[in-house]
Amino acid sequence: MSERVIIIDHGQIIADDTAARLKANLAGDLLAVEVAAGSASGVRGLLGRAAAGGEVNENSYDGVVRFLLRLPEGARLAPALLKEMHDAGAPAQSLELKPPTLDDVFLELTGRNLREGANR
Repeated sequence: MSERVIIIDHGQIIADDTAARLKANLAGDLLAVEVAAGSASGVRGLLGRAAAGGEVNENSYDGVVRFLLRLPEGARLAPALLKEMHDAGAPAQSLELKPPTLDDVFLELTGRNLREGANR
């Protein structure tokens, strides 16, 4: 039987469930994918459609654009997404796929990470 996790924010219980269920409530795995800056415009819409909730964050540095998004069923969907990116003329230069963590859950529920909460 899984142990329950209780998340408290400002003295209020905001979540009380198993770690697996709390993580499953997030909208998928975190996908970080980098493409050459010159080809980024070709995949913005594609990544937006693939993203759970449609939210895609991006950062540019040294001629590379790094996109961050939540991808539902990431391990299953990432290969097809990479092929679509390649076919759109924006092959991935790097890729990282991470399942949700309890820190991700805390951040989603409170708007701040665990370290910020500890420093208050």
